[in-house]
Formats: sequence, C-alpha cells, structure tokens
Amino acid sequence: MGSAVIKCAGEFSISRATFSQPYIPPPPSLPNRTLSLLLHMDGANNSTTFRDDSLNYLGITANGNAQISTAQYKFGGASGLFDRDDTTYVGGASNSNFAFESDFTIEMWVYMIETDIGYQAFCSTHTDDNDATGWVLLLESNGNIYFYGSDGTQSGPIGGWNCQIATETSPDSEQWVHIAVVRYNNVIKIYKDGTDVTSIRNGTQTISISGGQNLEIGHYTPLPEGFKTPYCYIDELRIIKGYAAYTSNFTPANQPFPNPQISILLHMDGSNESTNFIDSSLNNFTITPYGNAQISTAQYRFGGASGYFDGIDSVLVTNDISLSTQDFTLECWAYPLSIEGTTSIFNQGNNDQTGTFTLFNYDGFIGFYANNSDRFLSSQAIQSNQWTHIAFTRQNSIYYLFINGILNVTYSEESFDHYAAPFKIGDGFGGIRHFNGYIDELRIIKGYAAYTSNFTPPTQPFPNP
Repeated sequence: MGSAVIKCAGEFSISRATFSQPYIPPPPSLPNRTLSLLLHMDGANNSTTFRDDSLNYLGITANGNAQISTAQYKFGGASGLFDRDDTTYVGGASNSNFAFESDFTIEMWVYMIETDIGYQAFCSTHTDDNDATGWVLLLESNGNIYFYGSDGTQSGPIGGWNCQIATETSPDSEQWVHIAVVRYNNVIKIYKDGTDVTSIRNGTQTISISGGQNLEIGHYTPLPEGFKTPYCYIDELRIIKGYAAYTSNFTPANQPFPNPQISILLHMDGSNESTNFIDSSLNNFTITPYGNAQISTAQYRFGGASGYFDGIDSVLVTNDISLSTQDFTLECWAYPLSIEGTTSIFNQGNNDQTGTFTLFNYDGFIGFYANNSDRFLSSQAIQSNQWTHIAFTRQNSIYYLFINGILNVTYSEESFDHYAAPFKIGDGFGGIRHFNGYIDELRIIKGYAAYTSNFTPPTQPFPNP
C-alpha cells in the first residue's frame, strides 16, 4: 500500500504503511482482572480504621469490637482482631467486584486463637441477611475449611448453595496460616500454606457467583447466634476478580502485597478558564500549565469541567515519572477538536528523542513511540468532537492499547529508555505537536496494569486515594 509520511526537523517520522497490520488478538475469553480489595490491617493498636488499598478505596467500617491489634501480625506490625462476639466484624457495601463470573482469588493470613469452637467465618457476601445469596469462606462446624458459592437465587442443591468446596483440614491454632480460595478454568481449589487441600467438590463450580449486597470480613450474618464471628487475627486480605493468582501448589508471599500506586490523578475540575490543575493522588504533584492550557466548562466527561488544550502551545508539565521497566496504566478521556496530523497526548523525554516515549494521535490513530522508534499504531481511529476513553497499559513485557475499553493492539518489548525529564500532557517533544481538544479524568498508575483485556470504561470519576 502507499505510505503517508510525516516528518519534522529533529523529530520522529511516522509512516502509515509501517503500521498497516498491527497485531489484534481475538476477543478475550476472561474478564479483565480487578484487584477488588486489599486490606493490610495496619495501624495503631486499638484503631478502628481499616483501609482498603486497592484502587477501589472501598469504605470499610469497623463494627462491634473489630479493631487493629499489634499483639499478633504477619506483616506490617499489626493485624485485624476478631473476638468471637457476634457484633464484631469489618464490612462495607458489596459491588460487582465481588461477583465472580470466572476466575477469582480470595486469600489471607489467619492466626486462630481457637479452632475447635464451631463455625468461624473469615469473609463473605450476602443479600438482606439471607443465606446462600453470595459466597462465604469459613471454618465449618467441624473446624475444617470450606467455601460456598451461590448465584444469588438460593435454588442450589446444597441448602440453596450452588457449590460447596470442602477440605479435611483446619488452620493450626496460635500460628499464622495462609488460606487461599482460587477458581481457575472452572475448578475451585482451597490452599492451606500453599498446598492444595481440597477434598470434596459438590454442586456446580462453573456458576456465576453472586457478590450479594453486603461484604463482611470476619463475619457471616446468616450463621447461628454465637457463631457469626471468628476468634482470630486476620492479616493481608486480598480479593482479585478475573484472575487466579495460583494454579498449583505455591510458596506464600513472605512480604505484604504491593499497593497499586497512583502517580497522577487529574479530575480537571474547577471554574472556567482557571489555570489551577490539582493532582488528587497522594503525591500531590505540582501541575504547571503553559501557553493557553486551562480548565474549561465547554466540554467535560465528568465533574462539569475538563482540561482544554488549544493545539498551539498548551501543555501541562509535572514531575518525572519513570515507567520504563515496570507495569503501568496510562488512561484518560479525550475529546479532540481535530485529529489531523500528529499530536501528542502524553510525553516524557528530551528534545533529541533519546529516552523519549510518547502516546500520540496520528490522523485519529493512536500510536506509541519509544526507544527512538515508532512502536505501533492502532487499527481503529478515534473521532473528533466526541469523548473517547484511551487506556495504555503494560503487564510484564506486554503492552496493551484500549479504545473505549476494547483491546486494539498488543505489543511485546522488555522496556523502553527512560530519560529523567518532566512528564507532559498535551505536548510532544521538541515543543511541537500539541494536542487540540479536551482531556478529562487522567490517571497514571505505576506498578499495576489496570486492564489486560476488554473492560467497560469508567462511568464516574475515579475515587481519590
């Protein structure tokens, strides 16, 4: 085919023919993985603050005597204490992140104060206090580890449950034990200290498990009086939707799970023509506007305003963000007023291309430039004068480009060069190729690929850490 080439002095060149056939994978068979909940159970002794360090920042409330304790801990100097009182638990509103259509992982460390005392529930969901309306991980009345799952209809063959996964083992008293429940390829397993201890599987493991309406840690409301809450400490609780962290015997982690780190979070909110751009991440980076970059209420995806870039000299500049060797997520909503030519959405590097990377628009097609060369270009073009969600992620050495939640390109490369320079929004390197349009809800995450397969773009602003 013919080759349309754009060149600028001292800059990179783009040939449309070079990217005529990007690798487009088949539609994924599994939903995108989601870190649904991450509780390190850290804090001051007797504190009742339980912080969710997943990107959901779920509101977690301590009830009864539930508290942080420094008496026992696996990591971090503290854990969650649950004292067997029926009113003691930690909970919040459940949501779709706790409904498991396919693979999932539920895991935690537990330190049993007593084991041979009947039912003890570690984590559960349910609707309106009704049994068999969500899922529960618990010690059964015999003290052994069980998992129950329901599609929410209470019509399953096991007392309303659709599946029952049983073991013939219990956690040892007065020592830390790692417990994990994992579904992989429609098979659910229970692991104790990294060893598969599953003995019985009853019912249907392939069901779509309901998330219910209520999430409870250290509690299951439908249990009989006196048995709703365990007598134990819980540490490092993690729930992942859409991903089996373990598929065979493993060695449990010897350190806390890493937190996804939001490097920059720009809601682009404010009064019309304001030049005050606020980074809502915990970094609270200074965002410096140049040219005519400003807040505008003329167009917005959320919050009544967005960032406006005039295509001439508008750019936002912030701190150095090194993404060259680790997993990451770059995403935003973009409303280009023009898609003609080559314009940069994100850029970091110097003026002679060495150590430069940029995510750019070329006549509506989204491309990535790094290591002194064009790496890929999308097969789908975005449109002018409408909002489009763009997400660019890396997991291990695989890069993923999504347009409105649909995986368009994958690309493999170990790393790209990093040049210690400010991160720029709306500006290409060399001070040219400025983006013309509006950008809203820009989020950059270091150390975590939020998307690796098709997903539904956000329908509301990202929560603040």
